[in-house]
Amino acid sequence: AVLNAGEDHTISWDAIDQTGDVTVYLYDGYSIHGILGIVPMADGRFLWNSCEGLPDLDDAFLRFETDCGLSWDSDVFSLRASQPPPAMSLTLPAGGETLHAGSDQVVLWDSTNATGMVEISLSLGGAWQASLGEVPMSAGRFDWSIPSDIETSGSYRLLVWLVDCGRIWERTLSFTIVAKDTGQIDLDTDVDGDDYFLLQQCMDGPGFFVGEECLHADLNGDHLVDLRDVMLVLRFFTGPQ
Repeated sequence: AVLNAGEDHTISWDAIDQTGDVTVYLYDGYSIHGILGIVPMADGRFLWNSCEGLPDLDDAFLRFETDCGLSWDSDVFSLRASQPPPAMSLTLPAGGETLHAGSDQVVLWDSTNATGMVEISLSLGGAWQASLGEVPMSAGRFDWSIPSDIETSGSYRLLVWLVDCGRIWERTLSFTIVAKDTGQIDLDTDVDGDDYFLLQQCMDGPGFFVGEECLHADLNGDHLVDLRDVMLVLRFFTGPQ
């Protein structure tokens, strides 16, 4: 069978076990393409709105898995894209940055053939943490207010999902989130000459509006790298090294 992306497709089954839910996965050959949704087993049907952003797939099939471990596969089918598939590349965070709890950050990306909505999610150490929100792919940006009580770690990533396509579209490299107002820039557990050196690289007078490359030096989250940030480093200074 040949299915067209961008159309609705109804998949049905005989409800062998009336309890629990069924998770529906899309596979392309031996590789999982994404999760399409979760429905009650007793429904006996799943309405799949195959989004326009899906590419051509020649060896596609659906896998159904129940809560109790029962699984089965659909017949193999081909999926034909309805338009040139969108492409997307995250530019901020680029990876390696130090962000601060309680601050406002912007997520930026470039895209071509933009279509539909994207969902921004946060992962920590490879485990999904939370959905941050949805915006049109064509917007090219998402404004993120980092919670003040978020866990400090150097293993955060952002994941971008194309809504209704059931797949991860893009992910950042790892970045760090530290507690606000600690004076720490390089996340080595102390505040020393290395932090002061990094701060100096981003200083340009008493009030320099922070650029993307200097987000790590904006210690108080006011979008400036200035004397207030210097005072935080001096306040928590633990030694020259």
